[in-house]
Amino acid sequence: KRAMSIRAQILGSDHPDVAESHESYSRFYRLQKDALRGLKAAASAHKIRGKVFEIVSAGMSESDALTVSRLQQNAANSFFSCYAEMPGATDTHVGSASDVLFSAKGGVSNGVFQRRRFTGTGQDSVTQNLLVSWRELNTQLSSLIVGADVSKNQDMLKVKLDSLKNLADEIESQLAKRSVSFRKAKDFQNVTTKRIASLLPTNSTLVEFFKYDYLKLHPDTAITHYLVCVLDKSGKPIIKD
Repeated sequence: KRAMSIRAQILGSDHPDVAESHESYSRFYRLQKDALRGLKAAASAHKIRGKVFEIVSAGMSESDALTVSRLQQNAANSFFSCYAEMPGATDTHVGSASDVLFSAKGGVSNGVFQRRRFTGTGQDSVTQNLLVSWRELNTQLSSLIVGADVSKNQDMLKVKLDSLKNLADEIESQLAKRSVSFRKAKDFQNVTTKRIASLLPTNSTLVEFFKYDYLKLHPDTAITHYLVCVLDKSGKPIIKD
């Protein structure tokens, strides 16, 4: 816990190293037959991986973004491995599982389409310049987040990360005001069960399938599983493995 606290203090709570610590905790809790605590740790890791992917997908090549996205998928695998071992899932747990399922689907392709959409025509010169600056800042953030050496100049690293994040947020805010397509793309990333349910037509039902690898601990093997999530306007999902 102390190591994770130090990592979060130096690099920020949304850094991949902090996600890695949560994933280690999740595995530890599973070994202790504590699936509930393992689930909470895995959920934290998946949330961080999603935020990191959102940042790096704007500043990395598609190949590198795909590599980072595999870490997000592994976090989802860890989450659903814990979920599968829970003796009885409450409505809250099912809701969390549904949120992870929907947020984990399509992240790679959405990031690719987003980059291509922003580089398309139809933007004025000021917006295009903002987009270029936004991508450059995210590229620098990507390099720092993925390749940071936490053993050197920790204070300087934190200052640089905070500075770049603030600049990127400021430009993103300007883009959101100027570009309708940018607002729509950012809004599209806000994928939750509640929001999806609110958009469903009356008397309709959404059936979504999700493939994940159940991470067996003894021995360390991965077994392919499929989840089905059934959701209607009520916003109360049903999930079956």
